[in-house]
Amino acid sequence: MRASTFCFLTLAAAACASGAGDEAPDVISGGTAGATATAGAGGDGGEGGEGGASLPDGGAFPDAASGVDGAAFPDAASAGAPGTGGAGGQSGGEGGQSAAGEAGQAQAGAPSGPCAGLADGAVCAPTSSPCKDPGVCAGGACTAITNKANGTVCDDPKSPCQTPGVCSSGACGAPKDKPDETVPDSSKPYTRCCGGVATNVTTSSRCGSCSIKCNGSNGESCEARSSAGQTHYYCAGCVASAACWSGCCSTSYAATKNVCAASDCKGGCTSKCPSGTHCKDGTSYMMSNWCEPN
Repeated sequence: MRASTFCFLTLAAAACASGAGDEAPDVISGGTAGATATAGAGGDGGEGGEGGASLPDGGAFPDAASGVDGAAFPDAASAGAPGTGGAGGQSGGEGGQSAAGEAGQAQAGAPSGPCAGLADGAVCAPTSSPCKDPGVCAGGACTAITNKANGTVCDDPKSPCQTPGVCSSGACGAPKDKPDETVPDSSKPYTRCCGGVATNVTTSSRCGSCSIKCNGSNGESCEARSSAGQTHYYCAGCVASAACWSGCCSTSYAATKNVCAASDCKGGCTSKCPSGTHCKDGTSYMMSNWCEPN
């Protein structure tokens, strides 16, 4: 038999006992690990309880065996049991903290509110206004609704004699009428814009212009006169200059005999043409002067 030394750590001091038997270094190491781990938090026990149950080569600790100077050994199984269990409990706690931290970080970084689950650029604050842009997601946050640029078309015109409605400071304006005498289609020179409506100016109420009205009491009616490739509408059949809209019942040219002309009856143009038109000299066409759109 060889002499062996067993060392056990107590809370107060370490005591070593010598006795006869086989060497058991594994027990020393196992007992110490159990005692150290006991200082930590307890756990489920785990597999660590086996550490102090037996010695190598078949040796075993008796319960409450006596050590040097009468120091008593703690139960070997008890010493080992809390050891591994304590370490396991601590490890489990650290794992839980790590998992909780990662979950918290993932949750904190995810978009929330109206942008939850939406990609950047997705609409998160819709608007029904034609003059506002909706809020969209950007970096997980929803941008504010903003005004569209002034002048943006927001309402279609209702006729060819209107301009479209446009945005101004986030509000949509109604379509506006084009100026009177505007020709919306150049292929139809006697279709003019009158009060925002495309109108034929070939009637006695609108003869050659939105504002020229023939005077029936002066023998006038709206008629076409043509010469040298030109055709125009006049209040024709007049008998007195004073009763004409222009103050001139022209008899200067045979092709336009007795028509109310845009003239001073001396061949010159008059300033009485309605707004949106100007006087056109018809001398070169052997016609009376007329009012032509600007």
